[in-house]
Amino acid sequence: MAVKTYLGDRRTALRFQVNGELWASIDLRHRAVLHNITTSGALIEATLSRDQTPIRSASITLPGGGPELTVTVHHATRVDAAAAADRYLLGVEFVQLSSAGRKAITSFIASSQPADIRSS
Repeated sequence: MAVKTYLGDRRTALRFQVNGELWASIDLRHRAVLHNITTSGALIEATLSRDQTPIRSASITLPGGGPELTVTVHHATRVDAAAAADRYLLGVEFVQLSSAGRKAITSFIASSQPADIRSS
């Protein structure tokens, strides 16, 4: 491999020059409040800093375990009445949902409903 040195560069180790876009992922974990959930998507409330608001995709794990569910974020709306100004409502859609993921969501929805609604 040819090493290209630049005038004034005093580094002794090999250095790579990257041109173009670099894709990366960052792992941040937040607890969120679930407002609504269906087998196609959910509405959650979470704390996000200003630099995190352009989230495009994320993953969700339901309480009690189960598979990690990949979601696409369709909208992020600031919660005005919240005590903390960095609370957002996130509308998410489940993508690439496996049969195990769909079963976990259906089971979670069924276990979250009050007993009098399930019996009718």
